Amino acid sequence: MQEEIEDLLLEDSKTEENSNKKNTNREISFDKPDHVLEDIPVHPSYHLIRGFICLYLFPIFGVVALYKSWQVHSKYEDGDYEGAVEASKSAKSISNWGIVISLLAIPIIVIVMIFSMALI
Repeated sequence: MQEEIEDLLLEDSKTEENSNKKNTNREISFDKPDHVLEDIPVHPSYHLIRGFICLYLFPIFGVVALYKSWQVHSKYEDGDYEGAVEASKSAKSISNWGIVISLLAIPIIVIVMIFSMALI
């Protein structure tokens, strides 16, 4: 009985060794499938959050920034990848300028209101 168990253990170890050899001898191919499109660039960022923040702080710039961020998706879907990148950069810069201008204007407006109330 003990000999049978030892024989079974030997057979199991041999099959494990053979399976390990099969796994190590297997060649791994890293070739891309034919259906993968290689020339499509990564989708540029919409900058929607910045656009909505700018819409809240400075609505004129915010509307333009949101329009530009909408153009990012439409131009990318049409295949105009360079146009999508340019629209993304425009949306980012317009929203940044709107946020900066409004954050600089708010303290000035508050100071002017305080001084005007003091004159009354």
